Amino acid sequence: MTSPLTSRLSSIFIVLLLVTVLLGISGCEPQTASIATTTGTLSDSDYFTIAVLPDTQYYSEKYPAIFTKQTQWIADNAQAQHIVFVSQVGDLVNNCQSDNDYEWENAQQSIGIIRNAGIPYSVVPGNHDLNFSAGDTSYFDKYFPYTDFTSYNWYGSGQYPPQTGDPSPNYPLNSNASNYETFSALGQNYVILNLACTPDVLVNTGLYTWANNVLHHYSNYKAIVVTHGYIDGNANYTSSST
Repeated sequence: MTSPLTSRLSSIFIVLLLVTVLLGISGCEPQTASIATTTGTLSDSDYFTIAVLPDTQYYSEKYPAIFTKQTQWIADNAQAQHIVFVSQVGDLVNNCQSDNDYEWENAQQSIGIIRNAGIPYSVVPGNHDLNFSAGDTSYFDKYFPYTDFTSYNWYGSGQYPPQTGDPSPNYPLNSNASNYETFSALGQNYVILNLACTPDVLVNTGLYTWANNVLHHYSNYKAIVVTHGYIDGNANYTSSST
């Protein structure tokens, strides 16, 4: 039997492409919209936008001003473009270790603009954000820990610790390597499920069990699965670091 997680993964790239296109919509004056930034709920509009930030690694390493301009644009245009959520899809930095804290600090500062604007957002580690062979996410969790999110009512179920029966918003227990967020827009509920990329030590039975529990618990929500790496060019599961 196909699991809920497996059956939904095939649509991830279509969904991310769609929301990326929506981010670039122009030439049409949008209707007046109001965003409740703590929940991502819109009113009086006919579309909403999920902004996608892929592979910001070289910006964090050498061109932090570009990263900051991206996130500042999102903050400045959230109202006009009906941006209800921002998804950073991995490779926040280029070199996660070896005295490269400045890259993490750059990424943290740029993402902080979205955070300070009150727009719901998520991050997930890419292969450049961890010690891949060891599956070590300590730097990612140092600069983007789950504790930075637990006060928001869009992180997980909005309750921390979660209420009885609600899946934990993060996996593993003390890491933000995999996480989920919920929001509502145009009368529909959504769950963003962020999964750590491919190293065997992170992608394991426990992760799949947690992810399937999230999808089962929110089975009446529309699900968007985000991960930096999952399959190779031949559609086979991969454990490659590239």
